[in-house]
Amino acid sequence: MVVNIDQEVRKHLLVFLHKVVDQTFTQSEWESFALSVYLNEELESYRSEVAGILVLSLVTKGSAELNLSEGNEAVIKQIISEVEGEIERFIGEG
Repeated sequence: MVVNIDQEVRKHLLVFLHKVVDQTFTQSEWESFALSVYLNEELESYRSEVAGILVLSLVTKGSAELNLSEGNEAVIKQIISEVEGEIERFIGEG
């Protein structure tokens, strides 16, 4: 079985993004996400955009508590939709 690294990264990104929308991510998960750099340019642009939103939305520096605006939540949900679509296309091609 061949593992597609980009697909695994997409799945990992989706898990974190869902936790952001649900506000169930941990401080450790946030730090890991913030310090990550994805080699895939498209995924990195998603990561960078979400990290920027989170930095501005954190209630206090060093916490995982968010004050996420409806607009920013909508942006994150749109990214979730796009990443899910990419995963479905990949599965359909396989």
